[in-house]
Amino acid sequence: RFALLAHLRLGQTLAELGDRERAVEQLSHVFETGRRLDDPVLRELAGQAACNLHRALGSLERWEEARALAEQSVLFTRTLTSGTGRALEAAATYAHAFQTLHDGHEAEAMAELADVVRVGRESGEDVGLRIALDAQLLVGHLHRQGGRLEEAVRAFKDALATVRDGSSTAHEAEFDAMAAMAQVNLGHALLGLERAFEARKAYETALARGRASGLPGGRAAAANAALNLGTILEGDEPEATRREWFEAARTLGRSSGTPLGGECAAQAERALQRLAGDGTED
Repeated sequence: RFALLAHLRLGQTLAELGDRERAVEQLSHVFETGRRLDDPVLRELAGQAACNLHRALGSLERWEEARALAEQSVLFTRTLTSGTGRALEAAATYAHAFQTLHDGHEAEAMAELADVVRVGRESGEDVGLRIALDAQLLVGHLHRQGGRLEEAVRAFKDALATVRDGSSTAHEAEFDAMAAMAQVNLGHALLGLERAFEARKAYETALARGRASGLPGGRAAAANAALNLGTILEGDEPEATRREWFEAARTLGRSSGTPLGGECAAQAERALQRLAGDGTED
């Protein structure tokens, strides 16, 4: 158990450090070894390794291997009957849906994401709820990209319902961050439907919850929300209020350490320069 866990953690760490070729070697070993054993704990380690391995293979653009792995890992994780096993099934199904989406089959991917939400929520595990929430956010993004804004609004509201279901768990900061992501995307969809008042409320909530989370994703979502508040309310709010929003977007975006946060910070900086009369309109 300890040896296989060490290989898993090493593979995960190598992937985070960008050494994905070596990560694939470690994670493949865990998956191939663990899934052939009877010990439930080792089989769950194998399921976890499969999900990490799929991400690593995708990052390396080894899509044929990723496709085969996604199919194997879904079948394998369905044999895991514990709550953790169900959560791993949700994660493996998510990986398969992502693969299906990469292959250009959006309708099939949408159906698989619905399964992710169902299985993740049924698992009763915090990690299962987070995977379900990720799937709901992806559904919302796909609807929004396709111009299906009413469907996007429903998806993001469903995601927020999942957050409320998980609000009593020990992972409050993570749920705050994901709620902020859902709220800011809900704001974008509402704005596209010209429902500006509702969009403002969504952005304000995203700013508060993303800031409270203290996590990179939450801070980036909060920065995005603050930037949009300062932009869409031009002429409706005092300049001082808009300046506060842009300053918040700049600070939160920089501190998030994420590409989205960095872009929000850069846009907020340009907006502050325009307010000060030191810049020009793009």
